[in-house]
Amino acid sequence: MREETLLIVGNGVLAGHVLYILSHGTRYKKIVIGSRDIERASRKANTLQQHALNIGYDVDIEAIHLDLDNIHQTAASISKISPAVIFNTASMQSWWVVTTLPDEVRSKVAETRFGPWLPMHLSPTLSLMEALRQCENDAIVVNAAFPDAVNPVLARNGLGPTVGIGNIANVVPALRLAVAEQLNARVQDVDVRICGHHYVSYRLSRLGHPDGAPVFFHASVNGTDVTGSLDQNAVFRSLTERHRRTGGVEGQPVTASSAVAVLEALQGRTRTLVHAPGPNGLPGGYPVWISKAECEISLPQNISLDEAVSVNETGQIHDGIESIDKHGNVRFAEEQMAAMYDLFGHQCDELRLADVHEVAKDLSGRYQHFLERNGLVH
Repeated sequence: MREETLLIVGNGVLAGHVLYILSHGTRYKKIVIGSRDIERASRKANTLQQHALNIGYDVDIEAIHLDLDNIHQTAASISKISPAVIFNTASMQSWWVVTTLPDEVRSKVAETRFGPWLPMHLSPTLSLMEALRQCENDAIVVNAAFPDAVNPVLARNGLGPTVGIGNIANVVPALRLAVAEQLNARVQDVDVRICGHHYVSYRLSRLGHPDGAPVFFHASVNGTDVTGSLDQNAVFRSLTERHRRTGGVEGQPVTASSAVAVLEALQGRTRTLVHAPGPNGLPGGYPVWISKAECEISLPQNISLDEAVSVNETGQIHDGIESIDKHGNVRFAEEQMAAMYDLFGHQCDELRLADVHEVAKDLSGRYQHFLERNGLVH
């Protein structure tokens, strides 16, 4: 049973969508939801199990109490469950929260970019990985909390999740559709390989271009390279035109499906090509082969791994992260940190792992105060 148990940490919007998809059939024999709110998580488990039975599936879903602030208790729970795979969705503030702000306020907050919010995503993930180390469990960890940056920070401290989900993966389906339409090909025959940071995927889906950040793009049809014959700008523009999708919290099914692709591939005997951020502790996003025994970057011959990493490291600067050093210390870009200070009074030029929890708590408190000061708390 151990090899077929999935532990999902967190019970928010993303976890709910992933559970809904998995309730329609999965390679996992048992799914466990770990949440602070055991009552709510138990009802979610019961609801989805009953939903599955209604449409002919029998999926074993249960809930347990899990509080990442209590690392010892978390370690004990992981030891008892002994999952093969852990899917972390826990964050102190989901990325989509700021998208619910009024337009004028949201545009100001957007100037901070995503990088300076790193502590809010890093803090719970750090606690999970410390608990995992404490109980000496060798589960594969799939991280949904800003994996483009969280995974490399933790990896440089020996605590890295195996791979992330979402972000660069979210633009791949639309890109495949656009290539197929431009070349009058079947989408099933189209293969796209793209390397780019969270900033790139966010801008492509909202602006139709990477907004100055580097991106590597390669397309083939039935194994034949067609990149040079494409109007690449038109392919990118289609993400805001013909293939524009819903964003924010309503767009979470696309992120959830990217997560399920990774989670299911990790139980497969044959490898599956996916796109994912933070694989093996690398910054940003890449095409990746995934199976039960493999997590390997899959690049076309015209780009090296060093070049792909460079693309992503430059992309992270656009997202407000100047650098992540070999010890996992993060230096934030001056312009974005200045915007954080102007809005929230938060200043953190360099983040060390030892200070993550304290900085995250400070930022959370300042953001809450900002909402209250602007009459945005109901």
